[in-house]
Amino acid sequence: MTSKVPKEMNRSDKSLSGDGEPDMAPGDGTTMDPDFCLSDERYRAFIENIDEGVYETDGHGNFIYFNSALCKVFGFPREEIQGVGYSKFMDAKHARMAYGVFNKIFVTRRGVTDLLWEIIDKKGKTRNIELSANLIVDSLGKKIGFRGIARDVTERHQTQQRLRESERRYRVLLDFMPYPVVVFAVDGRVSYLNPAFTDVFGWTLAELQGKRIPYVPPDLAEETKENIKRLMQEKIILRIETRRLTKGGRVLDVIMRGAVFSTGGDEPDGSLIILRDITHEKRMARNNEALLKISMALPAYPDLEDLLDYISNQVKQLLNAGGALVILLDEIKQEFFFLGAAYDDTATQKRVKKIRYSVKNSAAGRVLTTGKPLIVEDTSKTPYFSPVVDRRSGSDTRNLLAVPLRSSDRIFGVLMALNKKEGIFDQADTDLMNMIEGTVSLSIENARFSEEVKEAYREVSSLNKAKDKVINHLSHELKTPVSVLLASLNILTKKLDALPEETWKQTIERAHRNLERILEIQYEVEDIMQDKEFRIYGLLSMLLDQCARIF
Repeated sequence: MTSKVPKEMNRSDKSLSGDGEPDMAPGDGTTMDPDFCLSDERYRAFIENIDEGVYETDGHGNFIYFNSALCKVFGFPREEIQGVGYSKFMDAKHARMAYGVFNKIFVTRRGVTDLLWEIIDKKGKTRNIELSANLIVDSLGKKIGFRGIARDVTERHQTQQRLRESERRYRVLLDFMPYPVVVFAVDGRVSYLNPAFTDVFGWTLAELQGKRIPYVPPDLAEETKENIKRLMQEKIILRIETRRLTKGGRVLDVIMRGAVFSTGGDEPDGSLIILRDITHEKRMARNNEALLKISMALPAYPDLEDLLDYISNQVKQLLNAGGALVILLDEIKQEFFFLGAAYDDTATQKRVKKIRYSVKNSAAGRVLTTGKPLIVEDTSKTPYFSPVVDRRSGSDTRNLLAVPLRSSDRIFGVLMALNKKEGIFDQADTDLMNMIEGTVSLSIENARFSEEVKEAYREVSSLNKAKDKVINHLSHELKTPVSVLLASLNILTKKLDALPEETWKQTIERAHRNLERILEIQYEVEDIMQDKEFRIYGLLSMLLDQCARIF
């Protein structure tokens, strides 16, 4: 070998030969002390009949003794191995590596058991040899050679290389998969996960390799055990719809596919799981279903307060919130008030409906002013929150989401969700609230207008009743004096009959006509009040006049 001599071996005992290899041979380097050789026939017979190659070398690394199995391992006949150094079977690179290992054994006196050599056999083919090597010392403690066992692991090495290459190709493929992929060892610990898994769930391969993934919700622990058992029995499962946790604690709806794999034999080596996040899909489906349900249910709530209570309950359920409010604006007083509310605590819900508060310095006021949705993650750290409602209602608002309620040309209120039960309000919640607002705003406005019309009608009805009462009273009060005047005028007419008619008749007739007209108005009013036609009174009046003339 041509490698430089390590300093560790350049000692006063002249332990190096001229070619740079350990020199521990006592003589010319081709023969050894009898104590060195395995001369006992029993040991020789045993060694010759084992499958592993057994060897001994001198200080130069020349093979002094070896069994027949070593010839098979090296792929050379005995005569081409005997007395030849190990470096003759290797290229320069691997010879230097082997020299470094033997030099370390020589210096430290510690053997190796898993040394891997790459040699070239007689046919020029590369072989992979796994061997052990230990230092040999004579009876005086002098280092005189190396002894070990060698076995041909070419096939195993090539298989491992093919597996590594296959693993590399599959890893490249899995790295480009758009869905999260996890490869579990047979004990359930992570051996691989792809970048898509990190993108969706947050954990990296460095964090989880050799560990279990803490992404199963506690309530699904038993179900997950059953699914793993089923996978091991059936070897493949095409679809399981379940839920999994992210590193940040979010709960995702997922579809899982799984398959058990084996690199050889019947025993499984692990499992491969593919997950698809369907949280958004399921949320959109639930939202669309809920919006359809809300839109179909709105006509069943003509009363404004009932309608707003229904909307508040739907918002609370859909956003998984602790409370929800429909806040309306009193434009004259510039105050907010609540007709619709939903809380887990019904007592709080009742108290809230009695509260009015200023639009200034409040989250709802901010939404009213800007016309934009508002998310408050922590009410204790924002200027856009007024504690007046919490103080009066006895509630505790920690976070909120508010969106404006719009009619065609103005904002007439605010739709608000309070205290998200899992996580915080996000853009998906905002989008849902905006969709709900778009669905219910017109119905709220119509119900509010209808309520105002009803109130106006009640006021008009009250006025009409008062008017009818007054008119009816006046009608009765007028009827008596008019009747007295008519009777008096008839008496006066009879007494004036003795006088010339030209002196009194025209005046009496004029007075009589006006009294009759007053009486007609009184009867006309009475008929209108009783929803009768005045023509009946005219007919009866004519009949009475005719009877009077007859008699």
